[in-house]
Amino acid sequence: MAITIEQVDYSNLRGRSDLRDGVGPFDMVLTYPYTPKQFFTEKQFQIHIIILDTPPKKGFLRTFIVGGFTGYLDLTTRQLHRWYSDPIDELHLFYPTIKVIPYSCFKRERHGELGISKEHATILDQKALDNSDFLTVWPGASDSDGTRKEIDYATKKGTDLVCLFKEENPETEFRQRIMESAAVHEGGSSLTFITFGTKQELYSALAQVVDEMKIKTA
Repeated sequence: MAITIEQVDYSNLRGRSDLRDGVGPFDMVLTYPYTPKQFFTEKQFQIHIIILDTPPKKGFLRTFIVGGFTGYLDLTTRQLHRWYSDPIDELHLFYPTIKVIPYSCFKRERHGELGISKEHATILDQKALDNSDFLTVWPGASDSDGTRKEIDYATKKGTDLVCLFKEENPETEFRQRIMESAAVHEGGSSLTFITFGTKQELYSALAQVVDEMKIKTA
């Protein structure tokens, strides 16, 4: 299967009464299967507030990378499994090469080593969503309640979504859930679904999608 970049048309879902909507306020409920070695301090929290409030350089876009977290923690190392976290680290390095500033809870919390309170996580995640040009949804997030809340919040605001899926796991039901969220909230979010096999395919597709975004916003 070749890489696919799909600009999703969800107009046929608008107005349906059976669409699923996120319920309740936006808050990040964190449950650790272990006690983290350290927790976010007030100073660290304020540093991240400054990071998120600082506008990007001219010509740069900003993205918030979201995805499953607690389900991928290694109880032995008390961090995310390396096979899961290493590609996220690589994406953080790649994005600046195409003039995109990335932010994520993965890097912020050192892949599970650093704990964070519900209050701090909620404020920082909401600010990241408010200040991002687009949301990057990492593969394997279909079981993540937090990711679903972030998607619902983004589609209410009309933030564009770039959703990543691996060839071997197309996550069909999750795709439908994302489309329903965009349709029911009617914020005008643009949805791009990228299905890839290799890292090189993913980066090539992201570069193309980002270039198109910059043309639209120029």
